[in-house]
Amino acid sequence: HGQQPLIYAHKANYYDRGTMTHDFYRYDVANDSWYTQKLAGMPLSGLHGGRIKNKKAKDGGAAAFDDGVIYALKGGNTQQFWSYYVDGDSWVELDTMPTYTPTTGKRRRVKQGGDIVKYGPGVFFALKGNKTVEFWRYVVPMGTVARRPERSGVMAGTVPAGAPFVRL
Repeated sequence: HGQQPLIYAHKANYYDRGTMTHDFYRYDVANDSWYTQKLAGMPLSGLHGGRIKNKKAKDGGAAAFDDGVIYALKGGNTQQFWSYYVDGDSWVELDTMPTYTPTTGKRRRVKQGGDIVKYGPGVFFALKGNKTVEFWRYVVPMGTVARRPERSGVMAGTVPAGAPFVRL
């Protein structure tokens, strides 16, 4: 995060009475201290199977940082992909990781073994895990603004021109 070395940590929780929450923390490496201000946790509600559902982050959840934004896969057998704006302490759901495996047509979402890494400015590579060999490239769309994208969907074997996620 700029010149200041910071580490962000995400924690999925279950509280008493079945209320799910996600906690998000920031650690200042130079000062060897945790920030005391509570950060916004990754939202529970997100697109899952064509509708909005509450899902907890689990195995396969991963994140990468680029230019003041953290890009995060929720994991837990979801297809949810989020961005966290450091300066605004806010989350925005991005285009989902495609569910269907183009070569087999089987439904596979991000689960154990999922990961994402930054390759260059606005370019990331991601693995779904979940016993697949899928390798995806995500490119931040030009002129991206903090809003929930339209949900046109990506079906097996088809990737619209200019789509952020492309299977390699």
